[in-house]
Amino acid sequence: MALPVPTRELGHSIGAAGPSAVHLAAFLDYVCPYSCKFYKTMRREVLPHYKGKDLKFTFHHQVQPWHPQSTITHEAGLAVGKLGGEDAFWCFSDALYERQADFFDENVWGMTRPQVAAALAKIADSAAGVPAFELERMLGMQLVEVHGPNPGSYVTQDLKFAVKYARQLGVHVSPTTTLNGLVFDSNSAWGLHKWAGVLDPLLESALSRVDA
Repeated sequence: MALPVPTRELGHSIGAAGPSAVHLAAFLDYVCPYSCKFYKTMRREVLPHYKGKDLKFTFHHQVQPWHPQSTITHEAGLAVGKLGGEDAFWCFSDALYERQADFFDENVWGMTRPQVAAALAKIADSAAGVPAFELERMLGMQLVEVHGPNPGSYVTQDLKFAVKYARQLGVHVSPTTTLNGLVFDSNSAWGLHKWAGVLDPLLESALSRVDA
């Protein structure tokens, strides 16, 4: 029996879609403060500045197991994307990063998994229009009768794909960025000016190839 493979390209992308696009990708964790800073800079400064330009940005799920709640937050993001589409995914991610501290270790220590799922479902409902009960179902356990005694959630396979992709690239921590497919040494403290110094020459080069 063949191993399962994704039915679509991994990650969640926004921006340009053409073959000449400069591709910036980031492996981010929902409960990593540095990922949060990076994400907000991208969403609030960098991507608006380059709207309509030949830049593609991709979010990859980077689970960091030293935070046990990292897994379920990423399962929630994947489930929102499946239930509501890419626009819903970005709305959910925006809202989750705004409320990131609610899911820090000290604030979920005494919570059960269903309680954490319910908290995430409320965010999905209010911010992304994904009904809370649908997200809670996706984060719940699959049928033991069908999948055995250790079945995982309804997005476990999607999470496995995300983890496998990061591992095959040697990505271990968040945030890790790649530029046009290669790991790139960036910093979560960078603002628009710093990113422009990196991206502008690449975009100019891409434009010159198109015009040639």
